[in-house]
Amino acid sequence: MKGSDKDNVHKRLKRFIYSEEYGIDGSNKSPYWNQHASSIILNFDDNSVTGKGSSGDTKPFQRSFLSFIGRNKMRVLAFLKKPTRSIDKLFLLMFMRGKINLLSKKDAFNSIMSGEIFKQGHIYCKYSPCHLDLDEFILNNSLFQNTKDIKGTTIYKRGFGINDHLIKTCYHYNVLQHTLSSKEIKTVVEIGAGSGIFLSLIKDAYPQSTMVDIDLPESIAHAVVFISKLYPNAKMLLPNEELTKNIDEYDFIFRTPDQINDIPDQVVDLSINTMSFMEMNHSSVELYLGNIQRWSKSGAYLFSSNRIEKIPYSKATVDNLEAVDANYEADYPWRDNETILLETDKLVRLTSLDGAMIRVQKILKNISW
Repeated sequence: MKGSDKDNVHKRLKRFIYSEEYGIDGSNKSPYWNQHASSIILNFDDNSVTGKGSSGDTKPFQRSFLSFIGRNKMRVLAFLKKPTRSIDKLFLLMFMRGKINLLSKKDAFNSIMSGEIFKQGHIYCKYSPCHLDLDEFILNNSLFQNTKDIKGTTIYKRGFGINDHLIKTCYHYNVLQHTLSSKEIKTVVEIGAGSGIFLSLIKDAYPQSTMVDIDLPESIAHAVVFISKLYPNAKMLLPNEELTKNIDEYDFIFRTPDQINDIPDQVVDLSINTMSFMEMNHSSVELYLGNIQRWSKSGAYLFSSNRIEKIPYSKATVDNLEAVDANYEADYPWRDNETILLETDKLVRLTSLDGAMIRVQKILKNISW
């Protein structure tokens, strides 16, 4: 790590919550994100801060007896309130799930990394361009070989459990690490990092690197709380704090969409977006892809995993009978960079009825943006 901060994190986060940077212009938010961002609740006491809400809160649960009781309390209350509904859901889980052949995230991850999915008839051609060579992929010892390996992460060592989002992110990490073949990574920008799980996995692999999280302020609040628990001595920069040093002097930098110009030209080795371009307005995707082209070094990488199709509707758009255009991954304004990988997300294919595409590009600097 690059040195700790003098002031404790919860005081700095509280200043951010009451700053101008927290109340950014709502035009950056699609109706979908306006709905989810409004659900965040932050609680401060003298020495800590906790956050709740669906806006970017993807962190694993804390491993403890009280956490176990808390996670299952809502199920018990739901049963007491509407027992017939709970019984119906249990019936569907027991007798209907197998009809559509969906696996849990854990079973899907282990099935892919063991090669078991090929024995079950999933099509794979070793010589198909822009696809993983799965024979090499599953034998790469630098990757998470199964979900038990996730216990070696800082996330698990700091007392957090293994949830579905962490498992999915570990699969994305595997794909990324195998594709990059251990290339040097110094500066990483993730657009829409949520709680910061992906950034944490990369930080574990490249301890001297700088992680930049560009996200809506509500999600950044979750990420600051989570990252500070994982790396209490990390040097962090919050959105309301001025960037006065080179970005490589920080471990984690948090910036809102209004602050993307704080990232200098040609300094980034890797840009990431997973499952959030699909929730944005088309103009926002255009803006981000243009800036990725600007801030990336020549030969840097872009990693994306997004739904093939998603309609980013919200309760407000439904209530008002508003038409909401679908977002299509193939229609995003991708630049004419070199495509290294382009294939359906195998983990999503095994666990969800909605497909997703994984795309890795090598950034070329001689094209227009």
